[in-house]
Amino acid sequence: MIVPNRLLFLLILTTLLFASSSVLAASWREQNLTPEEISFLDAHPTMLAGVGTAFPPIMFAQKAKNETVFKGMVSDYIQVLENRLGITIEPILNIPFKEALQRGREKKIDIFPCIAETVERQKYLAFSDPYLSYPIVIITREKAPFISGIGDLASYRIAIVKHLATYSRLVNQYKVKQFNYVFRETIPDILKAVSVGNADACIVNLAVAIYEINRQGLSNLKVAAPTPWKDNTLSMAVRSDWPLMLGIIDKTLKSITPQEHAAIRTKWISIKVPQPIDFQNLITWGLAILVTLIIIGILATCWIRSLKKEIRQRKIAETKLMESEASLILAAEKNGLTLWDWNLSTDCIEYTTTSYSGLPQNECNFKKAWLATIHTDDVLRAEAALDSCFNRHCKKIELEYRKQIVEGDVMWEHMAAVMLPGVDDQADRLLGFFQDITTRKNLAKKRSLSDKLESIGEIASGIAHEMNTPLHYIRGNLKFIVGIVESLYSHKSLKEPQISSLSTAECMEMNTALEECKAAANESIEGVDRVSKIINALKLVAHGSESQVHSYNLKDVIEKALTISENEWKYSSQMTLNVDDHIEIVCNPSDIIQLLTIIIVNAAHAIKGRFGEKVAGKIIVTAFIENETLIITITDNGCGIADNNLDRIFDPFFTTKDVGEGTGQGLYIAFNIAKKYNGTITCSSKANDGTTFNISLNGIVQN
Repeated sequence: MIVPNRLLFLLILTTLLFASSSVLAASWREQNLTPEEISFLDAHPTMLAGVGTAFPPIMFAQKAKNETVFKGMVSDYIQVLENRLGITIEPILNIPFKEALQRGREKKIDIFPCIAETVERQKYLAFSDPYLSYPIVIITREKAPFISGIGDLASYRIAIVKHLATYSRLVNQYKVKQFNYVFRETIPDILKAVSVGNADACIVNLAVAIYEINRQGLSNLKVAAPTPWKDNTLSMAVRSDWPLMLGIIDKTLKSITPQEHAAIRTKWISIKVPQPIDFQNLITWGLAILVTLIIIGILATCWIRSLKKEIRQRKIAETKLMESEASLILAAEKNGLTLWDWNLSTDCIEYTTTSYSGLPQNECNFKKAWLATIHTDDVLRAEAALDSCFNRHCKKIELEYRKQIVEGDVMWEHMAAVMLPGVDDQADRLLGFFQDITTRKNLAKKRSLSDKLESIGEIASGIAHEMNTPLHYIRGNLKFIVGIVESLYSHKSLKEPQISSLSTAECMEMNTALEECKAAANESIEGVDRVSKIINALKLVAHGSESQVHSYNLKDVIEKALTISENEWKYSSQMTLNVDDHIEIVCNPSDIIQLLTIIIVNAAHAIKGRFGEKVAGKIIVTAFIENETLIITITDNGCGIADNNLDRIFDPFFTTKDVGEGTGQGLYIAFNIAKKYNGTITCSSKANDGTTFNISLNGIVQN
């Protein structure tokens, strides 16, 4: 049984090595530490260290295969501390230094093995004597102008890591100067920012700069000037409530010989000189490699078994994928979808399902053939959308357009596709589908008209009242005028040519009658104008689908909405309109009128819900342009909306009104109108404190 004997030998050897290191640690502690310090170490056998992620070559985290390993000069100093103190120091990896400092403030990290002392950090950390020291220098690009020191950097963009000591020194020592900082997360990042031109200079540790410049190949950087801080002294620091540990660290660092310091620094900065073969180390490493190979063999066996299992699962997945693809094709055909695959390198298309588009299988020069089927009014828009997708390397394109078919009929088609990259991320294929949406478009058109009629229907009684009132007094005024004319005609003096025979009283009576006739006629004209204004506004809404998209004055459009809804708010509210007279918008005006009418009517109902029949309400309509977007706000001081209903007010058929008083469709229709113009509607409200609707509409403001 040779193999078990060898394994037993390795186990005994490992145990002896561990025991010897423990004995050495115990011996050093007994010779150099007080009983109180030894008791402290026994009470804290494991300590957490904050090291950040990138401060090479001093300390950094490096990914090796599936794990992250702590590297750098500091890792060797930590090993010295562990060997002499008989404790374990666990670096907290994969968190930035900024977060490590925050954990230090919270006493969740015990030791910082390499840190610069600053005023801010003294509040929660206790610092050892410095044990590392390198100069702090200014780094610029090779061709940058001459710099003599930090004072010349006032007009420069300085790349810097905000949570490091360099930034703290700049802020505290140069308060008068306003430096232009470019913040980055790590020191390698600030050096790279200077190299590529995102910053003009950076201030770093010389050792770190030399290491990173060589590692990243940043050959266009140079050391431009020194700083007044000379050497950057680095210390170890512990929690401020661990004074005993600070004394232990100082003793340990002082026990490190100059030869040990030189060996650690030479390992990470200087070029190594070949050394004679050390057979003892060779045997040690050979045994370690042997053990590693055994472990690798075991892992490889497990991996092969796992791979076989994965292959079986992949075959099952491929079978399911083929079944899914067949189901997709069947579902596409049932739903009128034409799936296609356009090879951009050959400009040929292949259909996965039966094509209704009129394009044959394997059609080459597809773009030209496809555009030839599109309605002449839409072909330029379709071509522009496709070219824009190619030029900007978009991953997705979606388009609706008309197709001209026989006898002048028009078919609506929906096209959607995704782009698949090929070699060098260049567009290689376009996968998509065509769908006949003619029926959906016709239904949408009918639904839009139905929505408009429903909106009108909800305020129909108010509109009827608005029209009946002027018609009623027009009728009364006409009867009054007829009575006056008959009375004057029957007057005896009017039958004679001598007007002078009229008495003064009769003349005054005649003049009064004529003035009243004139006033009645003017009032009738005003009533007719009022009815005409209401009818014109209703006509614009009712025939909205026939309205052309042209330029309209925004104030005129809003006033038409106020006219239609006036009977809902004029008896309970004061209306305020804040809008520039010269804003022009390009839209279908019936859409905007319908949207505003719905929200204004809701505001009026909310005011009545709070104040009843009192004239205590206020409605403020404000419109302005912000970054080429039309913003309209409608604010009221009504009963408001409860918090638990705010997220549902734009849902279809949602209403808080009593049965028979509302359909719950109004705000849903308004939301869809805003969406039609690439806009949004948001609402902020508090119960019994009013409501504000914010409407944002994009692309309708005329330049």
